[in-house]
Order: sequence, then structure tokens, then C-alpha cells
Amino acid sequence: MANGASSQLTRAFAELSQTLFAGGDVDAVLENLLGQACATVRGCDYASISLLGAGGRITTPVATDPLVVELDEYQYEAGEGPCLEAVKEPAAAVYAADLASDERFPVFGPRAAGRGVGSLLSHKIAADGTIGALNMYAIGARAYSEADREAAYLFAIFAAVVMAFAERRLQASQLREALESRDVIGQAKGILMEREKVTADEAFEMLRRASQRVNRKLRDLAQEMTETGEEPTALF
Repeated sequence: MANGASSQLTRAFAELSQTLFAGGDVDAVLENLLGQACATVRGCDYASISLLGAGGRITTPVATDPLVVELDEYQYEAGEGPCLEAVKEPAAAVYAADLASDERFPVFGPRAAGRGVGSLLSHKIAADGTIGALNMYAIGARAYSEADREAAYLFAIFAAVVMAFAERRLQASQLREALESRDVIGQAKGILMEREKVTADEAFEMLRRASQRVNRKLRDLAQEMTETGEEPTALF
């Protein structure tokens, strides 16, 4: 890889790292990543990310242009295309150098070529439980050299890091929320045990029934009780 291209990649990943660890919104970080990919990988005119969701449904959450959202969706509907193969097949990368004549994609290829896209490179993204693909569309056929494909692979790796980081951050947030809920419910139980002379299990059951009666989350009811010191009327 030439020094100039290497420097571009270094700058791109430095900026992306700063955005990620500054706590930026995941979609915003991924949109930044796609923009950097288009600016850094020679031949890349548009980019998108495909994600495999519940029930095997594949969607495109971020893209640089409505055209590639349209072409991504066409692949999902047609059941063929580099994006689809990169997501669902073991291959780490799928490269269609000339979509107009690629025999692997007889339905999607001509459709993409008709919309002005000559080649498409899709790299698998695998991070914890997240499976997807980074898709790089080029107007020209045979747009990507081996060095370009290596650079694209690095962007796919970084996309996997972003998604893994987001998943861990979500898990940490959920754990923190669960611990805070347990703490505030424990405080409310303690108040009831003291005032009503009941056991811990009986106090929790009182809170649970009150939560159902007023159709409010048990944690919110407990929080209000610990803040005001008053027992909800729905307890009795």
C-alpha cells in the first residue's frame, strides 16, 4: 500500500476512534465510517451497511446515498447479490468486478448496471452476535485493486469494532439499570417491612400487586415511595 494511501487510512481511523470513544451515537459513527471509506478507498463512490436481524431479515440502517439503499433492498428481495452473500455465506468478502456480466447474479447484476453501478465489494462484518456486511459500490467496472480491497477490509474490521463496542455499551447500560432497579426496590421493601411488619417476600408481593393495579412499572412505584416516603394507596 502506497505511503499516501496508508496516511489517509491512518487519519481516517484516528478520527473514527475519537468519535467512537467520545461516546458518539452508533449510527453517526457508522455514517462517518462510510464517508471515510468513500473518501479513502479508491474507486468507492457509495457505501452502505447491511445487518442481519431477527427472523433472518436483512436491512440497511446506514448508507451514503438513496441509490445504494435501493440496490441493497433489491438484493434482499431478489435473493442474490454480493451484500446478501457476504451476510449469509461463510466467505469474508464477495467482489463483483463487473456486475453487468457477473454470472453469479443474473437478476441483480444487470439491474445494478442499469442504475449506473459497475462493481460492488462486500465485506462480512461479524461482531459478538451482530452479523452484517460493509458494501462499497463503484460506478466503474473492475474498480478495486488488491490494495483497495485490503483497505476496504480494514474498514470492515473497524465497523465490527464499532458494533461490538455498541453492544457492550448497551449491555453495561442494561446491567447498570438492573442494579439500580434492584437497589430502589430493596429500599421500598425495607420501608414496608418496617412499617407493616411483613417479610421481604410479602413486601415485594405488595409492591407487585400495586404495580399491576395502577399499571406502572414496579421500579417507578418503588422510586416514588423512596423519594416521598409515602406508601402508594394502591398497596391496600
